[in-house]
Amino acid sequence: MANFGIAPRLPIWVALSVSLSLVTLAGSRAAQLDTGIVRSELRFVAPEITLTDDARRPVRLDQLLAERRPVIVQFIFTSCTTICGVLTSTLAAARNELSAIGGDYQAISITIDPDYDTPERLHEFAGNFPLDDHWRLLTGRSDDIARVLATFDARFANDAKANHRAYTYLRGAPDQPWVRIEGLINCKQLVSEYRSVVENAHHLH
Repeated sequence: MANFGIAPRLPIWVALSVSLSLVTLAGSRAAQLDTGIVRSELRFVAPEITLTDDARRPVRLDQLLAERRPVIVQFIFTSCTTICGVLTSTLAAARNELSAIGGDYQAISITIDPDYDTPERLHEFAGNFPLDDHWRLLTGRSDDIARVLATFDARFANDAKANHRAYTYLRGAPDQPWVRIEGLINCKQLVSEYRSVVENAHHLH
């Protein structure tokens, strides 16, 4: 894993995944949903717990998710050298398109390795993208992170972080179900799924 610093040069895996995501977004209509990607709907109540963002600010997760705006949630860890970089880079590459569709929205990346991913570590990691007003990186106590993973049905085998799945969760409004995408969706697919949940929420209201 590369050494992260404030606004460092992108590690190769980040640069490549951003480039691929941008190319996919601008590509032809021939791009189709990969057969290995699974879409499902879930309903759950967020736990009343307080996490911490990369600026050491407390964040009540249930209150954040109760705000009336579209939301995207991913689970990552900063020392990951495989799927986490692709998930995060795809989200970063899609930001302009997401803003154009939904206006105000909230993207949340929650670490599954809180012992290593301190707020300072998350802040360094964020410098690779960087974050904006729509995007929060969160960590917390191990027990609280475990509760969040259980709530999102995102637990992984044997408590081994390398076994975690590539999940992206999207929701158009607090009273709507979550759409869970399992697999490494590309930028175009993420934007399409986001547009769908936003339009559905508007239609129902």
